[in-house]
Amino acid sequence: MKTKFSHEELEQLGFKEYRSMLYKELARLKKEGTDGNNMVDFLIIGQFKYKDTGAKTIPLVIIGDRDAKWNNYLKTNLMQRAEKDVAFGSCGFSATVGQFDITLKKGRVPSTILNMLNKLIFEPAKLTAILAEKGAENEAEEENDNTGAAAPVAGVAASKGKNEEASSDDKKAAKIEKVKAVAEKELTVISKLLATFKDKWKVLQDTVVVKMKKGENIAKKDMATIKVVSALCDQFEAQFKNSSKLTQKEVAKGQAEIAQARKDLQKLAVVAQQKKVTLAQTLADKFFIKNANRPAKEGEVAQMQNALSTAITVSGANKLKPENKEKVLRSIYVTATLLGPKFKYEQVQMIASKIKTA
Repeated sequence: MKTKFSHEELEQLGFKEYRSMLYKELARLKKEGTDGNNMVDFLIIGQFKYKDTGAKTIPLVIIGDRDAKWNNYLKTNLMQRAEKDVAFGSCGFSATVGQFDITLKKGRVPSTILNMLNKLIFEPAKLTAILAEKGAENEAEEENDNTGAAAPVAGVAASKGKNEEASSDDKKAAKIEKVKAVAEKELTVISKLLATFKDKWKVLQDTVVVKMKKGENIAKKDMATIKVVSALCDQFEAQFKNSSKLTQKEVAKGQAEIAQARKDLQKLAVVAQQKKVTLAQTLADKFFIKNANRPAKEGEVAQMQNALSTAITVSGANKLKPENKEKVLRSIYVTATLLGPKFKYEQVQMIASKIKTA
């Protein structure tokens, strides 16, 4: 994927405008694959001044392959910045849900810049940028770039000497550290999922389960809550399955909680379906409780359903844009609540005009 950013426009970008453009680039990249194998060019300017942020600096990231002009600009302009805050390499979506991998080839990204990058750019897009360590050959390459004209020969010789001296213990220690680093990244993502699940699970217990214990009917939003929690269980289990054994050991307790929640959710879903009420029944109940001190009868609910269907069809609500459709449906529901199951569409229009002038 080639980047759609041009270096000529960088100085004219406001932060919100830039972030919107970057999110479109991320969406393009995501369509090309999220298996961790679809990597493209990555470039970051750590202390970039946008036209609308004054003296405040915020990281700027460019994703996507660069053409010859871009690379020339990078070499002759960006790499000459006094701040020494430019780094580049490759990036792409990880197979791990919610993780965006970055591997540097040259330059460094301090933790303060990475934290700001996540907070202001990636986290709003429900992603976490994970910075991978450089390979040994890249470190040697960077070292050579900084040593001047005579450095290449000396740098290669020094690198070769160091490799020959490396002991098996050093290699083993490096491997262990790498495994730990991967586990730490996995743990960050899966821990966030677990925390979100616990928050939503508590909401479900405090609302849907309480309603069920009281014998109350279950509304559409209650069913939506059950679906959200169920989806979080799916995400956690997929993440857990693809994680290393070290990570799985760390979150074993959380996995047990998710497994038990899954069983409870299956039971809840069955009971909720039985207690689920239609919109027609909800509106009919409101009308008859207010006007007759009783819930609606079965025939009255059916009559309300017919009245709603007719009004929605006549209004053409389903063919309207979302914001206009919402206004029309609101008028229909308000009319149904006020006038009961015998309301006509002409009355909906009268109610709608009063809502506009209110």
